[in-house]
Amino acid sequence: MVQRPSLLVGEFQNLTGQGRSALPLSGLGIELVTDLEAFDTMDVRYDSGAPVVEPMPVVEFALSGIARVDGDMVRYSAILTDTRTSDIVWSEIISLPLARASEPSALDEVSRRLSSVLGSTRGPVHAQARQFLASGAALGGNENAYLCRVAFDLYRDTGTAEAGERAKACFAALPASEGEKAGVPAAVASLAAETGTTETLADRYKTAEADMARAIAAAPVDGFVWEQQARLFETTGAIAQAEAAFGSATQLNPASADALAGYARLLAFSGRLDDVRAPAEQSITVPPNPPARYFGVPALLTLRDRDFPTAIANAEIYSAADRELGPVLAIMAAQEAGNSAVVNRYLPQVLEIASFRGAGLLPAIAQAH
Repeated sequence: MVQRPSLLVGEFQNLTGQGRSALPLSGLGIELVTDLEAFDTMDVRYDSGAPVVEPMPVVEFALSGIARVDGDMVRYSAILTDTRTSDIVWSEIISLPLARASEPSALDEVSRRLSSVLGSTRGPVHAQARQFLASGAALGGNENAYLCRVAFDLYRDTGTAEAGERAKACFAALPASEGEKAGVPAAVASLAAETGTTETLADRYKTAEADMARAIAAAPVDGFVWEQQARLFETTGAIAQAEAAFGSATQLNPASADALAGYARLLAFSGRLDDVRAPAEQSITVPPNPPARYFGVPALLTLRDRDFPTAIANAEIYSAADRELGPVLAIMAAQEAGNSAVVNRYLPQVLEIASFRGAGLLPAIAQAH
């Protein structure tokens, strides 16, 4: 049975003082533990390096690293080891200018970027769960809150009805002791609002709102819970409340790419493109394997910047998540770039959409502007 993974985080070795005063590095390990705990998808422990008095629980992964100066840059090298095999399963180097690395907030930035990878269920710590779900194996008898959460994230990534029903069935089969864990009622609320065909929308939203109220009461400072509350507000058209809830989600877990991308999308599609560049770019450059839904705002930004080749690339990726707006953005960028092949590829898709056939393609393009 796939279980919630565990991670031991140690302090990084400071090699920045060779021939100069060492840069501050103490506390990065503690910062990482704090940031990773905000995801609530693994058990995280801090390794202080002190002698162990009592036997420590077995952990599957250990994170270590070093920091060194390379010219006018500081390289923070992180290594994730599978303690069961001693294999290095992932490594990452984050580079900061020397002046930036000397600032007090530098360690927070390094921790946030590493946590965006390690906390994500698309990251290396959660590979076993993703592989199990991708294999198509039956969940019956294997359900636990962790595996259901990964199944829910897979639904978020793909947006397919099949993935949504699988996640919903997983949560429904949880024993009572697992069903009240942080985040479970919030995920159940999102699935109730976004999936299903037998109930009316009003009934689905009523069920979702009740589950969400229970989730917030149980975990009022959980970033994942507030992200789902924001999505529920957005789904029901309460845009101002959605913006406030996304603000809470990103404050509680600033390393969550899902929350950042969702917040950026809400603001961008409300006409506030100037406010979304940083979170939109971070969501597709820092976390592993960003899903297609992350690329809508970058497509809009690069189109506005007149970077048409990049806009075409972003829009083509986004088309897998949004079969209406994605192709329109690809056509707009391709027309500006004089790329008739891309226009010809996506025009039939757009003309197949009933809303575009009724209103016409030009109004849809004007609206996307």
